[in-house]
Amino acid sequence: MKATELRHLLEAALPEAAHAEQSDLQLGHMYLPAGHIKAVALSRPVVVGDRGSGKSFWLKSLVDDTRRQLIGKTFQQEELLSCEVKTGFSPDVDGDYPTPKDLARLVQDGLSPDAIWYAVMVHLIVPESLPGNLVFWKDRISWIQEQSETVTAKLRAKNAELHAKKQCILIAFDGLDRLSPSWRDTVALVRGLLQTQLEFGRYSQLRTKAFIRPDMLASPEVRQFPDASKLLSLAVKLEWEAIDLYGLLWQYLANSSIPSQSAAFRKFADKVAKLSWDEGSNGVFVLTQAVRHDENRQEQLFHQIAGENLGRGKKSGNTWTWLPKHLSDAHGYTSPRSFLVALRFAAVDSNKRKFAGKEFALHTSSLKSGVSEASKVRRHELEENFPWIGDVLKPLKGLGLPARKQDVVIKWKKAETLSSLLAHHEPVPLPEAIKETDPASILAALEQLGLCRLLSDGRIDFPDIVRVDAGMTRKGGIPVR
Repeated sequence: MKATELRHLLEAALPEAAHAEQSDLQLGHMYLPAGHIKAVALSRPVVVGDRGSGKSFWLKSLVDDTRRQLIGKTFQQEELLSCEVKTGFSPDVDGDYPTPKDLARLVQDGLSPDAIWYAVMVHLIVPESLPGNLVFWKDRISWIQEQSETVTAKLRAKNAELHAKKQCILIAFDGLDRLSPSWRDTVALVRGLLQTQLEFGRYSQLRTKAFIRPDMLASPEVRQFPDASKLLSLAVKLEWEAIDLYGLLWQYLANSSIPSQSAAFRKFADKVAKLSWDEGSNGVFVLTQAVRHDENRQEQLFHQIAGENLGRGKKSGNTWTWLPKHLSDAHGYTSPRSFLVALRFAAVDSNKRKFAGKEFALHTSSLKSGVSEASKVRRHELEENFPWIGDVLKPLKGLGLPARKQDVVIKWKKAETLSSLLAHHEPVPLPEAIKETDPASILAALEQLGLCRLLSDGRIDFPDIVRVDAGMTRKGGIPVR
C-alpha cells in the first residue's frame, strides 16, 4: 500500500478535530480494551473517566442492542446478553428522564435530589405502577413518596420476576456535568444520584451505572453521604494503554467507509507485520487474539506508516512511543480522542511535506503538528469543563520550561490572575486547592488535574498536550504555533 494511499485512508477514516466528540460511532470502530472489562460489568455502578476517555461511547454502546451483544460476547459478559438497558440521563441519548431545566425546577421547588433520581428509576423500571395521569415529574415524585411501601413492593416483585427469567434491567447515566447550569445544583444532583445507586444495590437484577469525570467524583461535597465508601469502592477507571490506542487506530483503518481501501490496509498490515484479522458475522474486522496484544508486530506496522525514528538517529525518539508520550497529561494518561485527532491532522499535513529519504504516510514534522492540533482541542475541552483554566494559562505564554516555581507565580502576580479567578469563577467554582491569598496554590490545582508536574529539583513542567497551545516553550521541544 503506497504512502499516499495510507495518508488518504487516515484522513478518511479518522474523525476530524471539530467533530471528534460528536461523530456517530460506527460498529466497525468499536475497539474493546481488555482493561475496560470491569467498566461494562453490571457489578460496577460507577465508571470514572476523563473527557475523551470513552464514557459516552460505553453508554451508547450499552444502550444499543447490537453493540451490547458484541460487547457481551467479546468480553464474555453473558449477563449483558439478557439485559435491557435504559438511559437515566444523557445529553446525547434520548430517553424518558428529566431535562436539565426540569431538574433545575425540581431542585428549586425543594425536592431532594435522591428523591428525584429514585422517581426516575421507578418510572423506568416499573412504569405500570404509576398512575397514567401523572405526566409531570413533580407529581410523580410526590406520589412515589406517598406510596413508598407500594412502590418498594413493586420493585421487589420486578426484581424477583427478572431473577426467575435470568434477566436484568440496567439504568445508565452520562454527562453528569451537564445536569444543571448551576454547579451547586449539579453537585447536589450527582450526590443524590450516587445515594440512589447505593440504595438500588439491594436489588440483584435492577442495576445502575453512572459515568463520571474524576474531578467531580473527587469533590468532597459529592462524596458526603452515609456509606459512600461502599459504592465508591466499586468504581472503575477508564484507562488506555499505548497498545490499546494503536489497536483503536487499526480498528478505524480496517473498517473505514471506503471498503476497498480498508481491505488494502488489512493486506498491507498482514504483509509488513503479520497482523491477522477475524471477520465477524456483522462484517466487522478485528485483530485476532494472537496479535491483539503483540506490541512488537504492531510497532512494526506503525514504523511502516510513520518511520522508525523522529530524526536520523535512534536517539531522536521512537515514533511508536513518542506519540502517546507527547499526548499524555502529567498523570501519564492519553485520551483516545487526542490520539486520533493528532494522527488525522498529521496525515493531512503530510501532504504538504517533502521527504528527504523514503516517503512514509506520516512525516515526522507532521506528527509534531498533530500534537499541536491535539493540544488546541484539549485546551478547548479543558476550558469548557473548567472556565478558569484560560485565565491561568494565558499569562504563561512565552514561559520557558521547565520553570522555577517563583517564575510561574510572578507571571500570575503581574497579570493579577488570582484576583481575576476569585472575582469571576461562576458557573463552575474554583478547586478547593486554590487559596485566596496564595497565587502558588494555583499550581496545586493544576497538578491535581494532571496539567502540570513538580520535578524532583523543585521546578515546574507542563506536558506538551497543555504546553503547546498555551504558548509555553521548551528547548528542543515541539514548537508552538
